[in-house]
Amino acid sequence: MSWAQTLPGLIAMTVLMVAPGWLLLRLLGLRGIVALGPAATLTIALSAGWAVLLGAAGVPWNLGTLALGLLLAVAACAGLGHLFGTAPWRGAGDAEETERAGPAPEARGLRTPPVARRARPGRGGATVAAPARGVLLQPAPLARPHLLLLAGVAAVATGLYVLAMARGIGVPERPSQVWDGVFHLSAIQAVREHGDASSFGGLASLYDYGYAPFYPAGWHGIVAVVPFLGPVPAAVNASILVVGVLWTLSITGLVRATWPRLPVAAAVVPALAHSFLALPVGLITQMGQFPYTYAHVLLPGLLTLVVLAVRNLPDLRATAAPALPAAVAAFGLALVHGSVWFSTLLLVAPLLVATAAGAFRRLRHTGARLPLAVAAWCALGLAVLASVPLLAGEVVDSVQAFEREGDDGYRWILTSLLVDRPLRSFGGYDLGGVATVVQVVVAGLAIGGAALVWWLHRGRWIAVGLVTSVALTAISWGPADHTLHWATGVWYSETMRLDALVIVCAAPLAAAALAVLVRDGVEVVRGIRPRESALAGQGASVRQGAPLRQGAPLREAVVAGVAVLAMVLASDGLRNTLRTYHAVESFVPDHLPFRMLANDAELELFRRAGEELPDDAVVLGARFRGTPYVYSLGGVDVVYPHLAGPRSADGRLLQAGIDEIGTDPAVCAAVERLGVTHFYTNTRDTGPEPWHQMAPLGDATLFTFRPGEGFELLDTGGLGELWEITACD
Repeated sequence: MSWAQTLPGLIAMTVLMVAPGWLLLRLLGLRGIVALGPAATLTIALSAGWAVLLGAAGVPWNLGTLALGLLLAVAACAGLGHLFGTAPWRGAGDAEETERAGPAPEARGLRTPPVARRARPGRGGATVAAPARGVLLQPAPLARPHLLLLAGVAAVATGLYVLAMARGIGVPERPSQVWDGVFHLSAIQAVREHGDASSFGGLASLYDYGYAPFYPAGWHGIVAVVPFLGPVPAAVNASILVVGVLWTLSITGLVRATWPRLPVAAAVVPALAHSFLALPVGLITQMGQFPYTYAHVLLPGLLTLVVLAVRNLPDLRATAAPALPAAVAAFGLALVHGSVWFSTLLLVAPLLVATAAGAFRRLRHTGARLPLAVAAWCALGLAVLASVPLLAGEVVDSVQAFEREGDDGYRWILTSLLVDRPLRSFGGYDLGGVATVVQVVVAGLAIGGAALVWWLHRGRWIAVGLVTSVALTAISWGPADHTLHWATGVWYSETMRLDALVIVCAAPLAAAALAVLVRDGVEVVRGIRPRESALAGQGASVRQGAPLRQGAPLREAVVAGVAVLAMVLASDGLRNTLRTYHAVESFVPDHLPFRMLANDAELELFRRAGEELPDDAVVLGARFRGTPYVYSLGGVDVVYPHLAGPRSADGRLLQAGIDEIGTDPAVCAAVERLGVTHFYTNTRDTGPEPWHQMAPLGDATLFTFRPGEGFELLDTGGLGELWEITACD
């Protein structure tokens, strides 16, 4: 299979993830980039929740039942949009965003329909313009130069990412060979086989616990039913390419919603976001953490909806239009990966606290009741975010139980964050290259953006999130006995996982800083003294009643485009070679520096096993010999479907006593109870670090066992051998 053959599947996956959510948000009144950005977030969240309901009802999970759930959601959003008065056919839902204080939008060059205006008391009894109830405040459409710039930057940045991943993986059917990746391949096969994508027991077949554990299956569910992709690895690898598109959309939507009067920021943020390594490249290749990557790539979409909801307070109907899908997205993304709930709490809490505090200040000055309503809604949001983890205490405790060895200091990790050094492998990575210098400039823009938005009163919560996430990332790397090390536990105390939060905050801040530089630079070149930047217009200048400058969109677009082009060229296509190596080190057997589960010939043997073995076959073999691939590639049941060790007594017995098969009746009894019919192994040495250290983890006997009497050779591929067990006949 070639990448060209996967093109229909890639298109189908992108459309399936984006189109339904966009339609739902459009029916609720959102439009433009702020509807497209959170679209995949809402689709996948709804899919995850719908899978739970279908699993509880015993209804099979497939593309048809998913489509049914999405159609029901479309009907619900159409009714809610009509009820709120924000639906497109109600007319009021298309009002362009204006500030809630200061001069009327007409004085600032914005168009707002007369039906969308009403008066409300301002400070000191003055009357200021505000949106009518039920009118959804959202950014105005981009000017054509800014829109063309956004389209060009998004196409280049996303295209470079897709190219790097496709080149690095090489073959669409080639599976990930990292620990988490092996599990998720088996999980996709389990969803397809059993028709259950519920996070509450849908993946029970992968465990020998004796009960159905909770495991977030939202990502597995939607990837498993995408048409035209066929083999499980092809579907998974297609999702690796598609996540680049979703990252571009979600981060652009967040920037557009946060700084609506900084159109250049939204146009350049795709390039800045794709310049970072950890998210999505590092997490989805070297870590193999597909659900975690998707959850945090989609997180900016959720934040976009939260920003719009807060912007529309205290109008209940206008606030509900983005707030309800935001709530659905929050719960749904937690079914993609639970850690994202804490990421949401970490980033949203400062926004809600600041909004509530501002409302109380207005209450003290004006005595009006509206600020009290704003504070109440913010307090409700915080209460929900903070209380839900208490209901899942056992799950949270199990995550925090992961132990990581810490480093003695923080210098290495802080330097790595500054230069965006790969956090795994690439020990000889050149920190002095031009590409790294460019990334230091991006980091400088992010730091400058954090200071800028703090001073100018818009997007402060993102600056707080940047500082907090950097601190947590450093703590996760540092000494394990640090007083606050426990706070990183909900992210498995994994440095790269927390680095994803750094990137979610750094990319928008860098975009805001670059946009201000471009805007003010254009005005300086034109010989005009900047009276206020776009951000300042949303802060103090608005309160003073000064008119805002709209700037020169064409000039801004040209200058920003040149800046992005220079960045791309100087950084080797956003470090495309390095990103390609990330994928190579995780997928290509002959280039795996730390692991070798199976080479291409052995992978082909696993695929043939699905055709050669009977339907009731069960294969036994060492986990680190690649046996889990017999299930995910060939569809044949195995005793150990992932790299984690067994918990059942029979699984452990076979692991430790397979060399006594034919002599110890207990071994054959375990074989019969588990239905084992075949055995797989290969003649490869234990190999480089760390696999020869992992073999003693209860797997030493099975790992080194060579079949003899009582085994019949059926097929070979590479160094792999597939045997039929006859010793227990």
